[in-house]
Amino acid sequence: MPKGEGSKEWVERGRRIRAFHRQVGFRRIGNSLFFARAVDANHPSRAVKPEEDAGYLPVSQMSEAQRKATVYAYA
Repeated sequence: MPKGEGSKEWVERGRRIRAFHRQVGFRRIGNSLFFARAVDANHPSRAVKPEEDAGYLPVSQMSEAQRKATVYAYA
């Protein structure tokens, strides 16, 4: 957290940053912390509206099957 910035401001700043990136075409990769933007205009992710983008799901809240799929995807 930057010096002099409270946790509320930090959270709001993060929301604005994510909203901007979603607005210009970036989408979350699965439920991870990562975002990407497909170069191919016909990629299915381009059809996902910003407000329909996936949310972040911490590993601690994932089911066993989700954890295994996540590990497989990033291996």
